[in-house]
Amino acid sequence: MGVALRRPFSVASDMETIPLLLARHAQTTANVGKWISGWRNDVDLTHEGVNQAHELGRRLKQRYFDHEIDPTAEPGEESLIRPVAIISSDLYRAHRTTKLLNKALNLPVETDPGLRERNYGEWTGRPYEDLGNDPAVWKDASAKDPNHKLWHYEEWAPPEGETLVEMRNRAVEAVNSALARWDNQPLLIVAHRGTIRALLQHLNGLTYPDTPSPPNPPEWMEIEWTG
Repeated sequence: MGVALRRPFSVASDMETIPLLLARHAQTTANVGKWISGWRNDVDLTHEGVNQAHELGRRLKQRYFDHEIDPTAEPGEESLIRPVAIISSDLYRAHRTTKLLNKALNLPVETDPGLRERNYGEWTGRPYEDLGNDPAVWKDASAKDPNHKLWHYEEWAPPEGETLVEMRNRAVEAVNSALARWDNQPLLIVAHRGTIRALLQHLNGLTYPDTPSPPNPPEWMEIEWTG
């Protein structure tokens, strides 16, 4: 358990790529309570979440830092991948996850609001169950097909919230800006389910519903970023 997902979202071999590690924040009170946390900054980790964050740091250290880098390795081999910094969402649940896991790694940390979860506007704080019974969230209220959820449509936004396009654009810009600051070296990104799905969608051109959700800590994803 906890093994990194090795390049599940590959790209053409003739494109220049940069290895990135993507990790979702650990379990929160909102996850357990099954309500939308969005941009709320007062959502804390549960006791289990704290344990997940510590274990994530331990496993990342074991996989990427407890060995010497092989100078003879071919580009793209795992032995060349070692993140030089952590870029975290500035929301408390992500930043606390970063602080806890970084006790094992001791890497430089930056926060970026561009990596925040989707802004759900007036939906923030509502239970997921309520949304399933609210006709406003369905394209066709008589057909409760997950593919018909309005929040999966690119240009639609919850009241006072943001669209998928807006979330994806700011997340991509956050990653590209961080890579520019760190000379295109490997980074660990700690963010949210929606943000990570948006980055993967950008990378592969999939629809949002067809883009898998990231695993929960202490697992993570490893991808090749093309900007």
